[in-house]
Amino acid sequence: MRAFLCVLTVLATAAQAQAPGPGGDAAGFDIIHDVPPVQSIAIDAATGGLFAAVAPDGEGSGSAIVQWRLDPVRRAALWQTETIVSDIEITPAGLVYAAGQRAARPGGPAGSRSGMVITLDPARPADPPAVFISFPDNARVDFPRYSQAAHDGGERIFVTTPTQFTVAGYPERPFHPGETPHELRLRCGVPAQFSLFGPPDRPGYVASTADGALLEAGLVQPDPAAASPGGCFRVANVFSKDAPATLNSVVHAVLADAGGTADAVLALEPNTGTLDLLRLDGGTQQLSRAGSADLGAGDGAFTLLAASRDGSVIFVGGPGQEGILRFRREGDGLARAGTLWTGTGLRQIEVSADGRLAVLVIRDARGLDRIHLIRAPGALADGAAGLPPGGDSLRLIQSALNEAGFAVGPADGIPGPRTAAAISKAMARETRIESGGFDVKSMIEGVFMTPPAGK
Repeated sequence: MRAFLCVLTVLATAAQAQAPGPGGDAAGFDIIHDVPPVQSIAIDAATGGLFAAVAPDGEGSGSAIVQWRLDPVRRAALWQTETIVSDIEITPAGLVYAAGQRAARPGGPAGSRSGMVITLDPARPADPPAVFISFPDNARVDFPRYSQAAHDGGERIFVTTPTQFTVAGYPERPFHPGETPHELRLRCGVPAQFSLFGPPDRPGYVASTADGALLEAGLVQPDPAAASPGGCFRVANVFSKDAPATLNSVVHAVLADAGGTADAVLALEPNTGTLDLLRLDGGTQQLSRAGSADLGAGDGAFTLLAASRDGSVIFVGGPGQEGILRFRREGDGLARAGTLWTGTGLRQIEVSADGRLAVLVIRDARGLDRIHLIRAPGALADGAAGLPPGGDSLRLIQSALNEAGFAVGPADGIPGPRTAAAISKAMARETRIESGGFDVKSMIEGVFMTPPAGK
């Protein structure tokens, strides 16, 4: 009886998750299965597509960067790189920059490997990634890795390292040896996270420091030598006698008002388990406290934060937590919207700036990742809801295979042995199978990074 009640609970909460929200739109769900460990993920705001850097498949190789088109899910391109990618940034023009560390060459010398930034153009999928910034191995041991890339909305890419107070800005054209990049010298600490916002000719920035529960906010000045330093804001008093150890950096997200002007910063303090809404003064770039929410658990339980630019969709989670806490901004306060039950293993959260798409990366017991896509996450009903086990694209694949004569069974969007067997037979055929004008085989390659093996 208990198992039966559990099944009813899962089905009921999944149905609630898909119920129409206040705006009348219904949330939609999709899943990409059997993905090697995801190192970074990014949503392409212009096309609504998705990019991910996944772990190398062998010693001496770099990450692979995968592009998917959505609705339905299809794999658009895959690039093999020579970089162990830490972060992906997509520019307004649709170019992709990936920051990280040069992969070890097979048989190459041992020792430190330097930071590397590569770029690729999704409009030219046959072209290999191009090196944007690179130093010879062991030549710049102070730059062992580029940890993040951020675009200023104009023509510059800013990159951070885990060991330097300086954030370097490079023009989006070939960078010549001996040329000096634009340097932003941070005041409050080495950056663990770095965000740019505002107009390209006067961008603002927010940086989370690697320790000390600090945020730094300021402006990127045209003349670095004459630039005034940013202001330091301590999110939590981690130096008090009873304060917990600062094992995790503050995670932040920049929010904007209805006109698109940045006016607030969300700050997740993992050590104390609080989510703060901080006002951001557009003139002075000063931060001040507005609202806050107690997450109910500290000591690093919640370390992941993502939000839409207007704050209507806010997700907070952690690898050991079984659910994502959902909030929304209401003026200078935070309102609790509910909990989305996901199970443990959450690795990354991303929400598009317009709030139309949320992406969750969840690791399974095999060490592979599932990428869950939530369309219109703001339409999720308030309260507790479960993440549905099936995806819309696989449901379309199953229906098309049934119509083509393959015995899949119910089109429930859940991969099972009958689905795996039908996919194996369909992929072995040379005939084209379509669903809604899309090639089903391209959909299979999108939904499964490795097509399931069926008997």
